[in-house]
Order: sequence, then C-alpha cells, then structure tokens
Amino acid sequence: MLSRIQLWLQHLFYIFFIACITYKIKKMLSSSIACSCIAMENICLKCVFIFTRIMLVHCIEKQIMIEKGFSA
Repeated sequence: MLSRIQLWLQHLFYIFFIACITYKIKKMLSSSIACSCIAMENICLKCVFIFTRIMLVHCIEKQIMIEKGFSA
C-alpha cells in the first residue's frame, strides 16, 4: 500500500516538474538563455536533470532581475 502511494506521488511530482520546465521554456523562448539551454539539452540528453537545474536557476535569476527592473 505504501509503495503504491509513493509511486503515485513520484509520478505526480514528475508530471508537475515537467509541466513547470515546459512553462519556463515556453516563457523564455525569445531569450538567448533559453536557446542555449535547449541546445545543451539536445547535445547532452543524459545530463537532463543537471540541465533543468541550471536552466531553472537561470530562469529564476532572470525573472528576479526583470521584476526588480520593472519595480525600480
């Protein structure tokens, strides 16, 4: 029973994670960071988790800079 719940939660986490990454990529398609990140993903599929972590950091940093720029 517990393993079924864990498996279900794991699938739910992956679905949410992929949806979040997809949203970030779509939101940043016009930026050079997104283009380079997508190119990195195509070259190194085995490093997809490292890639997504790096991309999220870039995306979050850029979003913070944009928000600070608009609020200033």
